[in-house]
Amino acid sequence: MSDIGLESFVEALTDKEAGLTYPALTGIRKQSVQDVERLLGSGVIAFMEKKHDYEEAMLLKAVRNWRRAIDERGITEQQRQDLLQEFMDYICRDLMLWYSKGLKDFSMLEVFQRWFLIAENQSKIAG
Repeated sequence: MSDIGLESFVEALTDKEAGLTYPALTGIRKQSVQDVERLLGSGVIAFMEKKHDYEEAMLLKAVRNWRRAIDERGITEQQRQDLLQEFMDYICRDLMLWYSKGLKDFSMLEVFQRWFLIAENQSKIAG
């Protein structure tokens, strides 16, 4: 998730097809369902994909699926479970570099590994 570019969201404000509004992006209206739907909407996701901002699109899809699993009525327990599993997979792929290789042993969890690698790379670039 450290690869998320916030600039992409600001750019989405300028695209009418994305449907993103300033209040939806900034959270000015607390607890606004309409703003959440705009932020997590298919228009914003399509905009991100069109601009090749795939990390941002994946984040929005993951959060949208989590929200559906928690809030949406009329979906089966299995659908709810599948949506939550997709969200967990998204989070775990970021925290555990080996997770996407099919290794799902949580005893190997090293929460700070990714951030240490990022800090190490940034210090090499700066140095």
